[in-house]
Amino acid sequence: MLFRLPWSLLAISDPSSLTALVPTPDPQGGTGPHDSVRHLPTGVVISGITLHVQAAGMAPVRAPIRWEGWNRVAGDERLKDGVQVLAAAMVSTSG
Repeated sequence: MLFRLPWSLLAISDPSSLTALVPTPDPQGGTGPHDSVRHLPTGVVISGITLHVQAAGMAPVRAPIRWEGWNRVAGDERLKDGVQVLAAAMVSTSG
């Protein structure tokens, strides 16, 4: 089974430098909604994350996820499925 989650959903602000966002109390004080202490996002370097999964009636499974930082993007450019349909629609609607 393959799961694809966006980095931002995992609170990872910059995966290339292993930086996550952690809420920290506002040093200026202040309050947020309902008179709670206001928190600000702070970037911290992490070593990885741990995924916890538990299905009903099953023992929990923990999976550490680690990766190396990078300074270059490596990838291949490709056209996605359906691009021909989009191109044809654009041609048919243009004058």
